[in-house]
Amino acid sequence: MQTQPPTGWVELDTLGAWNAVRGRGGFIVIGDNFTDTAEGGPKFHHRGCRGVKLAHFRDKVLSRLAAGQRPTGHYFWVASERMARAGGARPCDLDDDPLWN
Repeated sequence: MQTQPPTGWVELDTLGAWNAVRGRGGFIVIGDNFTDTAEGGPKFHHRGCRGVKLAHFRDKVLSRLAAGQRPTGHYFWVASERMARAGGARPCDLDDDPLWN
């Protein structure tokens, strides 16, 4: 991931930030340190997508930060698909994500 998030991307790095955006609409962009290069970058997800789970956020971000380690993933909220794409994200490809079907 870039040092600074793209314009309009709000990084989610606390449980409070996660909770604050969950009812706002928009999209969640998930960047994963291990798969972004192989898969072509971060993906954006509709808020109802099964790929957006609090358990994954806790594992990749919150627990790592609490242990003084670097997160293995990055989560962002964006207001629109256009904003996600402008920052380099691509649509989720999970078969039950409304963006994909």
